[in-house]
Amino acid sequence: MALKIEEDITVLVIDDSTDIIVLIKAILDNELIHTICASSAKEAWPLLNKNIDVIVLDLMMPEVSGRDFLIEFRKLEEYSNVRVIVLTAESNDDQEIARLFEAGANDYIKKPFFPAEFISRVKNHANHMHLTKALKNYNMKLKKKNAQLLEVVKREEFLNKRILDRTFKLKKAYSKIEKLNEQLKYTSTRDKLTATYNRGAILTFLQNDIQRVKRLNTPLTLIMLDFDFFKKVNDTYGHRAGDQVLQSLSMVLKKSIREIDLIGRYGGEEFIIILPDTTLDHSLILCERLIHVARVNKIDIVKTVITQTISMGVTQYINEETIDQFIERADTALYQAKESGRDRYITI
Repeated sequence: MALKIEEDITVLVIDDSTDIIVLIKAILDNELIHTICASSAKEAWPLLNKNIDVIVLDLMMPEVSGRDFLIEFRKLEEYSNVRVIVLTAESNDDQEIARLFEAGANDYIKKPFFPAEFISRVKNHANHMHLTKALKNYNMKLKKKNAQLLEVVKREEFLNKRILDRTFKLKKAYSKIEKLNEQLKYTSTRDKLTATYNRGAILTFLQNDIQRVKRLNTPLTLIMLDFDFFKKVNDTYGHRAGDQVLQSLSMVLKKSIREIDLIGRYGGEEFIIILPDTTLDHSLILCERLIHVARVNKIDIVKTVITQTISMGVTQYINEETIDQFIERADTALYQAKESGRDRYITI
């Protein structure tokens, strides 16, 4: 059972656009989240304090960019646990995103964004921050208990019953720490809305699988998957209904793949599925199954029932190509599937 940490949330927003700051503050105020705003990196430094859980940082700012601010910020030990979400433009590529993660970003979201997804990410990272604080507190308590135990043992002043009692309490403390560690690991790699892997995690898995292919010369197939006409769902039924569609179909897709396969949310309604030790030909059986389960999956939204078809681009790894090249080929195949009428897959 996951541990739930209930605490107030404080967010520092750094963006040179007044319109963006006003929008984000309105979104966060509606959720009773305390917001601190700065229009530049220079203005943000004096506003830093120990109560900040999450920083929402614009990538493109004059004078000091978001990435440069992030590099300097991560040098401050007292804020090492603060979560940073970077706002990026639609045009930023995977290499730029990778540089953000290297600089210390925990997540990113492209503008324009959906308020519901933005709030989910902020709350997810704030919860991660609170769990980290709780873990530190438990570690401090555990060290204190150990010191007390050692002191008592040195003096030879307590009875066997008290020793057993103290040992039992220490075991309980260790058990809580293990649960917190499990929760931290889960929240840092999962997309909160769909419970699939988040973009950072799925790209890390893909990079690791590519290295494995190079070492062992085994096949690796990649699927880029997109929900057909998903914008129409949001426009017709609202973003809450869109979230229901994402949750329902992603759960069905996750149940339909093999245990060794990995599925992650790449962005919006786009997903990546990694098929280790699988050739392109052998992946086609799974592709047919995914197309079928999407067609027959009934989703109850706003007093009506809809189905949501999918399109996929499928490709097998070619020796020595980069992760960006691999993803780009799968994305090209996905584009061809959409242009060919959707509700299908294309291989290249």
